[in-house]
Amino acid sequence: MDALGPGPWTIITPAADGWSSTALAGGDTVGVRMPPVPTLQAVLTELGAPLAASSANRHGDPSPTTCA
Repeated sequence: MDALGPGPWTIITPAADGWSSTALAGGDTVGVRMPPVPTLQAVLTELGAPLAASSANRHGDPSPTTCA
């Protein structure tokens, strides 16, 4: 991950045991990102833990679950 980030990449990996079924949206993988935004990097560093967030879909649209 360090070799690819921060940057515009999403690493898709199998979800570890214990992930919420809501977070997985019916799937069994998660996307991991390290965004190239200094303010967000500072927030994540201060948090000291992963941050779960919704995908980049518009409000009310279904979560994207496949690649284009």
